[in-house]
Amino acid sequence: MIAKIRPVIEGHFGLFLMAAFVLGLTVPGLKETPKIVILILQALIILFACSKIKLDDFKDFKPKEIAGFYILRFIALPVVMFFISAWTVPEYKYALLLLGLMPCGATLPAMMSIMGGNPALGLTATSVSGLLSPFVVFAMFAVFSTLELQLDLWGMFQTLFFVIFCPVIVYFGVLRRFEPLKLSMRSNASMMAIIFIFGVIMIVVAYQKDRFFTEPLFFFAALSVGAVAYFIYYALGWFLFAKRDLKTRISYALMGGNNNIALAISLAALYFPAREMFILVVWEILWIMGVTLFQLFIKYRAGQRGM
Repeated sequence: MIAKIRPVIEGHFGLFLMAAFVLGLTVPGLKETPKIVILILQALIILFACSKIKLDDFKDFKPKEIAGFYILRFIALPVVMFFISAWTVPEYKYALLLLGLMPCGATLPAMMSIMGGNPALGLTATSVSGLLSPFVVFAMFAVFSTLELQLDLWGMFQTLFFVIFCPVIVYFGVLRRFEPLKLSMRSNASMMAIIFIFGVIMIVVAYQKDRFFTEPLFFFAALSVGAVAYFIYYALGWFLFAKRDLKTRISYALMGGNNNIALAISLAALYFPAREMFILVVWEILWIMGVTLFQLFIKYRAGQRGM
């Protein structure tokens, strides 16, 4: 049964996540869900992502290349976009900073496989960016948050530590010792990540559903700002490696754009004003659209080459 369901969910992840968005807007009572549930779902996403990691995946690890891209995409670019937005669209600067600092998404290796990228590179990027994110997010907001945005930085760090490091400890310290469980988790990791992200989206959309109907102009303004941000994320990896082979360009474009926005939404729900949470919920639509449009772009490129 699971073997039949798995390819359907993985092959139609965009539609599946859009369904979560619609259910969040329509299902009554979801907005009463305790916020701790979001953290548990996030931790489960990381737990299943750990099962995909194999030491062999790191044998072609290119530390200078990956470190350079990480610094450019996950540290320098968020800072640049923060200052540009502070000058042009100041109401979005903190949401853009949080979005830009988020690590690669748990679905990245699966997206690499589907679109012709390098899944091993995707696992490396997800692992490295995820483990660094508690420290990077804490440091960045310690520097850039001001009197207009006072955050519980220590609480945010503890949350990130719990969500990211605890599942790693549990999996590698305990669960991986049980071979049948390890193999089952590995084969179903992508499907389970999508299911848990489905749950996160549904809950956080429910928290903010009234604003979708009462502030339509704000919705479309947020959509426009987020569309620019995601275009930059994908374009950075695609054009930075313009002289490399297609597989490398696809991989780095996805590393730039397929970020863990579900984690950003979870943090916003717990520590940021409601406005930031609403913005990030809107950008979840763009995350789904971005992955889908990039896949269509790759298919178009492949068709052009085949002509």
